[in-house]
Amino acid sequence: MGPNHSVEIPNWVDLTEGKESEVNSDSDSSHTAVADSEQASGSVKKKKKNRKGRGKRGGKRKGKQAKQQTSEETDETDAMLTPTSTPRSDATVSTVSLSESVKKKLMDKKSAGINYVYVPVVPHYERRIVPSNSDNNTPGKSTIEVEKHGLFATEDIEHGTRIICEPALITLPTQGHGIKELMSAFAKLSKDDQEAMWKMDPSDFSASPLLTALANIADPLVDRACQLLDIPEASRTQEQSAELQDVGRVLEHALPTLRIAARWHAHCRPVTTVPQTNWSTLPGNTPVLGVFALTAQLRHSCVPNCYAHYNATSARITVHATRPIPRGDELTLSAIPSIYYQSATDRAAELLNKYALKCTCEACDPAHPKFKAHEEARMRATARAILLDNFLTVLEVVDSNKALRALHLPISYRPEREPAKDELADMILSLQELLSDLAATGAEAGVETMRWSNVLVDRLLPRFAEACRDCGEKEKGEAAWKAVVGRARLVVVLGEVLWGIVRSLLRG
Repeated sequence: MGPNHSVEIPNWVDLTEGKESEVNSDSDSSHTAVADSEQASGSVKKKKKNRKGRGKRGGKRKGKQAKQQTSEETDETDAMLTPTSTPRSDATVSTVSLSESVKKKLMDKKSAGINYVYVPVVPHYERRIVPSNSDNNTPGKSTIEVEKHGLFATEDIEHGTRIICEPALITLPTQGHGIKELMSAFAKLSKDDQEAMWKMDPSDFSASPLLTALANIADPLVDRACQLLDIPEASRTQEQSAELQDVGRVLEHALPTLRIAARWHAHCRPVTTVPQTNWSTLPGNTPVLGVFALTAQLRHSCVPNCYAHYNATSARITVHATRPIPRGDELTLSAIPSIYYQSATDRAAELLNKYALKCTCEACDPAHPKFKAHEEARMRATARAILLDNFLTVLEVVDSNKALRALHLPISYRPEREPAKDELADMILSLQELLSDLAATGAEAGVETMRWSNVLVDRLLPRFAEACRDCGEKEKGEAAWKAVVGRARLVVVLGEVLWGIVRSLLRG
């Protein structure tokens, strides 16, 4: 597993803005609601100012003016529900019709002081059957639906392109044992949403003890039903006909439960930033897991070309391309978070235990010409990450003791050791080598590169610059601060690639 110094993404970051493409009239486009926080803030302030200016007389102005204001707000709401885009000359803008549920959600957001513009995200992909020779084959018992599917690029995709932005189909407060809650939530879905969940590839029944138990219940009943159905109806005894009806009633509930549970297990992902070890401390109805219709179509790879992030404020998941994706290539995500710090053997064991998957990507196939380079880079990255993690822990001890001493409080009993300038320089070099190793694994624009770049910007380079200043090496200190600025700019670019551009923060 990777080190514990993770990047915290603030919930106020507007992840619904990114590189949007033209809208094609014949495309089956997904859509995103973009929050124009600046517009909302200005609108709210203006209304408050007008109310304040009217004073006491404002309370008497009703009738026609109130109706006119209501009419204007209604027109403004209709305008915000109109799709906007910037199409190329060879593309046409398609008309987007909103369901009543989507309109209600947007109106709820508007009443809270947030204005939304409904902006299409054009799909750059199509769903295809995965060729058997490139499938992530399941080593054990296979599910009924053995045919696997994936999303493949229908055009060249630039890195940083937003591919998917969607809300969850289902969210649940519990994992694994919430079968009743899962089936209840599924039953409440619309017909289209249920069909979207049925399109997801299920996990193998051996992927979890729960699925195995459900399969052990259903399999004998399926076998018995087949035996009874093989008997011609005219030849069945009364007891056999009654047994067939009883078995059918049980299977009518058992099979859908098993199949939906298998899809949930394969594709559910966290919808909270709270670590799983602390989920028990959350209020009982807090959603912690969700499943997403389009994101679920992306299969696992240990060299993924996409990154998915859930934003709790917008209640949507976004998927961005982390590197250029040629037309025809499959779009992939990582199902496990520690792929860059594990050997192929360790990754294979985790994928098998959690999802009953066997990955055959270039980092997992010993016959692939890039396999050795991947393996060596990940082992170097693991060693350097552990070294840097320990050093960052030392810095935390030093800084916490300094803060306690400044407040005239007892310091920690842990040893305090201010790192020397040369030691800081060695750690900076190790971190730069770690970034090179991550780039060799395909994570050049990944979240781990962002995380360690932040360590350079926030922790190591400024400290090294101050150490150079204390030693009288002014030029080295200035060079270090310039490196901070350069790396910070790179972090901004990485953020645009991974989460989209936060335009409201970049204006002015």
